[in-house]
Amino acid sequence: MALFKLAPLPRSHLGRTLHSLSPCEKVDLTIIGAGGAIGLPASYLASKQGLKVLMIDGGSAALDSSTHTVHTSIVRPNLAVWPFAKAVDSWLNNGPFDIRLFSESGTMASFGVHSILQSYFVSHDRLSRMWGAFRRLGLDSRQIYLDFGRELGPIIMGGKGRGHLASPLVIDDDEAVLGLRDKLGRYGVESEIITGSDAIQDYVGQLRVRHPKLMVRYPEDFVLDLERYKTQLLHRVNKSGGLRLQDTVVGLEQDSRGSVTAVVTESGQRIETDAVLYAGGWRAGHFLRKWLGINMSSHLNVASGVRFILPNHMVDRSIVCGSMFMAPGYDQSGNPVTDIGQMFLTNVTDTYPTRKHLTQALKRFHTYFDYQSDIPKIWNCVGRPITTTGMPFIEKVAPNMVVALGPGMFGVTLGTGLAQRGLDLLLHNKSHSDHTLFDRQLGWKIVSSFIREKLSQTELPRQTVSPSLLKTQRVLQLGRRGAMTTVLSKCLTSTYDFAVYGASQVEAVMNDIETHPSSVLLVASHGSQARLPLNYDKDYLSANEAIEKVLAHAKCKSLSGIVMISGGIPKAKLQELKMVARNAGVRFVHLPGLATSMEVLLKAVENLLTPFIGKPRKVLIEDTFHRGKREIPSAGGSQLLASLVKKFGPEQLLILTSEPDSQNEFSSHYPNAVVKAVKCDEEIQAICAELPELIPVVCRSYRIDVPYRYQHRLSLQGESFIIDFEQKVTDRAQLVPPISQVIEKLSSLPPGFNGNSVSSVVPVVSFTPGSSIVEGLAFIIRSLRSKASKLSVWTRQAEPDSFINELVTSASVQTTHIQHDPSLCCNLRIEAELDAQLFSISVTTS
Repeated sequence: MALFKLAPLPRSHLGRTLHSLSPCEKVDLTIIGAGGAIGLPASYLASKQGLKVLMIDGGSAALDSSTHTVHTSIVRPNLAVWPFAKAVDSWLNNGPFDIRLFSESGTMASFGVHSILQSYFVSHDRLSRMWGAFRRLGLDSRQIYLDFGRELGPIIMGGKGRGHLASPLVIDDDEAVLGLRDKLGRYGVESEIITGSDAIQDYVGQLRVRHPKLMVRYPEDFVLDLERYKTQLLHRVNKSGGLRLQDTVVGLEQDSRGSVTAVVTESGQRIETDAVLYAGGWRAGHFLRKWLGINMSSHLNVASGVRFILPNHMVDRSIVCGSMFMAPGYDQSGNPVTDIGQMFLTNVTDTYPTRKHLTQALKRFHTYFDYQSDIPKIWNCVGRPITTTGMPFIEKVAPNMVVALGPGMFGVTLGTGLAQRGLDLLLHNKSHSDHTLFDRQLGWKIVSSFIREKLSQTELPRQTVSPSLLKTQRVLQLGRRGAMTTVLSKCLTSTYDFAVYGASQVEAVMNDIETHPSSVLLVASHGSQARLPLNYDKDYLSANEAIEKVLAHAKCKSLSGIVMISGGIPKAKLQELKMVARNAGVRFVHLPGLATSMEVLLKAVENLLTPFIGKPRKVLIEDTFHRGKREIPSAGGSQLLASLVKKFGPEQLLILTSEPDSQNEFSSHYPNAVVKAVKCDEEIQAICAELPELIPVVCRSYRIDVPYRYQHRLSLQGESFIIDFEQKVTDRAQLVPPISQVIEKLSSLPPGFNGNSVSSVVPVVSFTPGSSIVEGLAFIIRSLRSKASKLSVWTRQAEPDSFINELVTSASVQTTHIQHDPSLCCNLRIEAELDAQLFSISVTTS
């Protein structure tokens, strides 16, 4: 059978080349397990870098039997998926003879011991870091899928979103569903509760729900059109010169340094290679021991479960209930089906699910759904790798070989992200900041890390100062519903004497202020113009109404100040509130964006424009937001445009936008500028040709399904260079440090102070204007070096051109700190982390 069920190929066939590799032929990269959720996108991503890729796969990849849902709204390492808990569950339901802790090799015992260590010797802080790392990887992976969709055409099927269904027939199921929602909210996962039976049934689709009373909807998830996805990726890899071989690797050849020099297959092929990525899934432990002598028994095992299908698309999107995942899909003949998967066993129990396990899976299914028709196919599935942590696994096992494995049932969700990180580690020796959570967790490391964290947590009570005095600043948060308010509560509770009130509890807030003078009021509820979730109460008090009530109260003067992060407040009302606060002597700081990196971007653009002589060929302003946001253009995008108007004058600009609302807004703000609506690049070129004397400024807004992504980019194109500035925030927790800094500085500000940004209270970064573009950029880089917690520099060429050389020299960047990456699409890239947020500069020269 051919790889990916395409046209049959002889066993020695290598993709599009129509011939066997010659003995002296060599490839840049060999991907073992190239038919899987990680190996397939890795092949495509590597081929885009110009590498000669050899894809080896024996067929029947787990990807072919996946429910193919990209469910990044689920994070589940550690306590959520303990192998021993699964084993106990199987024992209780199926009898004690399923448990086999000791096999002939004793590997089950080793894996079991490490599972117990992970269960009982992991601190809360470390567990939180694991969940955060899992979430970040999921979002990275999801964004790559969306990028693939733009490159390959539509690869998403059915309705977007995921429903987590609760059943009154399952004990404590409501509490479990709502509890998981609360926990996910701390990591920035957006959701809404659906309680109407008709609304729940409409969301699920044709499959009839028993007692539809509660569902949590997670809008960011989606289902892949798996066949189209695979076919399109394979086509692009083949078109780029990639090779495919349906075979099994039986050995690796290594040189004296341990680097892999060749792979040997079952059919006798020997292929020389510069690098190897293993993404072969569940047999990784066996092969790594056989090929490299690496023992993975204490960390890696095999997950198993039950799969069955229903005819037709009975559900419109991904639906989760209990331990089951279901999604619309297609069988091998292209017929529409509903895929249902349930992973409830690991290899701590019997190797394969037996008849009683299949019966148990069907019983659970019928608990949630009223389905009376036949189920045409049900089978057991084995082959999902699982670690003791429940996390993915990625590790460099040889100087030029990396292993990347997704956790059971989450291979598709994390596949593209693991592919990208695996290639970064293998080809560029770049490891992600979360990498230490994804490699092997040895027993002594688990225990020692746990003890260190516990000791550090017990140091405070030993001090002479009582713990209550360590948190003297009282902070009252107004607004407790929503992902951001949950993140604030979690992050700030450990720092301040913290209390949280609902949006309408103004009287309770005032009583608290009377009890605790000099409190800070942190307003995090929604403004009157914001779009409220459907489950919010009708008596919800908007942020501006709440502040108005607070300022009307005599007790407000005892406040240390008001910090407001709310959006959706009318500008006129905001100015009125500031005036009232000033007259009352109350400090009032409005933080509309919270993004330190956005302020850095604005300052950098202003600094770069100062020495600019003449006019640029083109300027591009882009913003990226969740599609649920109303503001188009974004406030940041409007500020960037204002910088250009200030520098060149409105009469010199040709403003091009694809949004009718933006066209109207720009025309009203800049009546002397030429503002046009465009739909495609061809229209842009035509209009620019008609008005060559004007500076074209292209404003684009991208609306995506990722629940939190705040991103802006400005690209300045000169005659011989392109300079890109970009800021990015992908996690709400990254917005908390600026809030803390403002709270700490608030009492030192004069009474009645009004502030409109973080930099109005706390110095962020300052740039010295230069006399030239190179000097201006150099000053920016120098300032970033002094302020950033981390600064990374890459160049495409080992010996950069004169422009880049002059820039790097002027910025005093040591050559030892520069990394060379031939795959860069620009000549120079600089990334800086400020307040855990990312700001980057890219320079391309011609």
